Amino acid sequence: MTNKKKHSSKKNKKKEKETVKSQAPTEDQQLQKSQTQLPQQLIFTQILTKLPVKSLIRFKLVSKQWNAHISSPQFAKSHLHSSLSSPSSQARLFYITLFNSFPSLNYTGYDRASNYHFRVRSLSGFDNFRFDDWTSFLIGSCDGMVCFGSHHPNFFHGLHPADFVSYEFFVHNPSTRVYRHVDSPLEGFRGPLTVGFGYVLSMDDYRVVLACILEQNSRHLVYVYSLNSGKWRRLELELVVQFARSFGRGELVNDTLHWVMNRRSGGTCIVGFDLVRDKFIEVIPPSSEMRFEICKIDGRLCVWEEIGGGVEVWMLEKYEAQDSWTRLLKLYVKAALGVNWVTYFRFLAAEKALIQVDSSDVLLVDLSKNPPKFASLVVEKGDIYVFDYVESLVSPLIKCKKKKKKKGRGGNQASNEGTQEQKSQLPQELIFNEILTRLPVKSLICFKTVSKQWNSIISGTQFAKSHLHCSLSNPFSCARCFYITPFNSSPLLNHTTYDRVSNYTFTIRSLSGFDNFRFDDLTSFLIGSCDGLVCFGAHHADFCHGLHSLDFSDYTFYIYNPSTRLYFQVPSPIEGFKGPLTVGFGYVLSLDDYRLVLVCLSKQSPKALVYLYSLKSKEWRKLKFVLQIEFARAFGKGELVNETFHWVMTESSGVKCIVGFDLVAEKFTKVPPPSLSMEFELCVMGGYLCTWEDKSGVVEVWMLETYGIWESWTQLFKLDVRAALSVDWVTYFRFLAAEKILIQTDSSEVMLVDLSQNPPTYVPLVVESGDIDVLSCVESLVSPVGTENPRRDG
Repeated sequence: MTNKKKHSSKKNKKKEKETVKSQAPTEDQQLQKSQTQLPQQLIFTQILTKLPVKSLIRFKLVSKQWNAHISSPQFAKSHLHSSLSSPSSQARLFYITLFNSFPSLNYTGYDRASNYHFRVRSLSGFDNFRFDDWTSFLIGSCDGMVCFGSHHPNFFHGLHPADFVSYEFFVHNPSTRVYRHVDSPLEGFRGPLTVGFGYVLSMDDYRVVLACILEQNSRHLVYVYSLNSGKWRRLELELVVQFARSFGRGELVNDTLHWVMNRRSGGTCIVGFDLVRDKFIEVIPPSSEMRFEICKIDGRLCVWEEIGGGVEVWMLEKYEAQDSWTRLLKLYVKAALGVNWVTYFRFLAAEKALIQVDSSDVLLVDLSKNPPKFASLVVEKGDIYVFDYVESLVSPLIKCKKKKKKKGRGGNQASNEGTQEQKSQLPQELIFNEILTRLPVKSLICFKTVSKQWNSIISGTQFAKSHLHCSLSNPFSCARCFYITPFNSSPLLNHTTYDRVSNYTFTIRSLSGFDNFRFDDLTSFLIGSCDGLVCFGAHHADFCHGLHSLDFSDYTFYIYNPSTRLYFQVPSPIEGFKGPLTVGFGYVLSLDDYRLVLVCLSKQSPKALVYLYSLKSKEWRKLKFVLQIEFARAFGKGELVNETFHWVMTESSGVKCIVGFDLVAEKFTKVPPPSLSMEFELCVMGGYLCTWEDKSGVVEVWMLETYGIWESWTQLFKLDVRAALSVDWVTYFRFLAAEKILIQTDSSEVMLVDLSQNPPTYVPLVVESGDIDVLSCVESLVSPVGTENPRRDG
């Protein structure tokens, strides 16, 4: 009896263990059953304040409470503080080319933690205003707002126009795209204009300052505009120095705007206007013999002087002590760049500066390197003026006075407020499924530190799939183009960014510099991109031409997520193979798996070796096939359509054909092209297999409407690039979206083409010279290794 009892008790324990295992919460159940509610105060103060403005504007639609809170000035201040204190927050450079006939206000972007920089986008095209025949100039930038002026004069040179009658001013927040139109207080004034814009902490107000010098009586007319009141004040003040020249933009330090003035007696001085006390002051420069300009760094006033192909910078350490000028740095540009002088200098961060040289080239300088590192910034030709800028929600519109709350009856007020607070709590399921899935990856990685629950859910595969679905279905999400120049000795894997809705394009950032891998003496090439993952290979060969290497013995493959910067190194199954290589990478829906395919073909025999790598099992499988096609050439990247990789092969007769490899059935198929006489290449548009052919600068695109019905090839369009760009032929063609394509011409120019316009518009994309290969990629949380520990880039 005792043995039976023991046996039955063991059985019961096993059943209990199995029950516990079966009842262990899955990823979905964890979200549904979780009763951990984060306080609304924590969400608003610690989470939402770290989001980009674009996401916050969309989250105003979550509820009335969220709309009111995100729209409040207090939240804007908290978000601004978070943006300014984060070294990795995205910043923008606002610039204007002064000496064109009708310069436009433009901006470019750069990452404040790195040297990555992008091309220029114009700010023209406000709702009720155009720059078509007006001249604009920058006044200042502060807390995410940019102030600029515009007028229509007969003559314009810098800030010295002949007539200010038609002057207008604007305060604009480019992140929220909200601006205020400020009428000019200047009527009929002619002469030099001194301007400034900034925030006065002691008054909690933003001020626009216009100082007009009256040369007849040596007095200044000063107009001060308050963003709080929406009104101008007119002051007539005595000058502290007798001037010969004074016009420009002021630098705000210690609640005082500073300008450079030339004395009539000779020499240069600094004059400040105290915005609190409404009076002029003089700041003694480091030397009366210097011919300097002013700038600032970390809230301290600086001067810089050109010293024959270099820059010398001095900083005023203590504002009250004018004898505390200290030489900050000497930057020798002439030796590094071979230029004669520097025409412009400005700090962007503590160890980042922007300069313009006599050749009109604009350069971003990394002062943390020894020697300093110079990176070219793509801007229009001409002199520039630049302001640093950070994203914010600060509104340029007049602040409204808050309505007084009606008092409740007795003690019911506190209980009512408590009930309202409980009702305003959003369900966790709504936060995770409808809010967090719409955030950029960079924000989500930060939010893993909120709690163990948030870390677990954001790191889960189900959340990654939901986030990916939102990214793919959202036309406003940002996509990346990965490209490689395969004909250089050691090409690098690079990427650029483009907005999938617009034509805004940017220059290239390199992906080199993985922790345990360098491209220094290796050649890399792209294989494929899918769901935010990019697959590429690298090898060390004596000769490389695209994917046609003489020796693949040193081959290595990588699967990389650029958004999370996680990558996985896949060991090569090929050892000692010599010959053309056919590759492919993509997602197989029916198998719920990402596959890497290598096809090794031999010209001596019709046999083909196929190596299949599964991201789910982390294993290679080797398959042998006998092809029914005698080919003369076959190597390149495969296009994945209908769970089948497709390549272009040239038969021994010289005719091109399409060969596919079915990843589910694991067999080869032959797909007839639209015409046997075509010299085509493959591409994909919206999940449809397409071919493109260049006919002397005219691109002809065909699409297979129904896969498996080979008679359903339909001509999609013809693109006459020759007539638009005066080129002889197109060497590269690829769809980035339904109406966005990327081409390269015989002159090596790379263009982004918008087919939605009539006629199509062409925007040049700045890349290195040489032939390119491009893959589009979207932001995602999909892991390149599943639950294993991946390596992190940089």
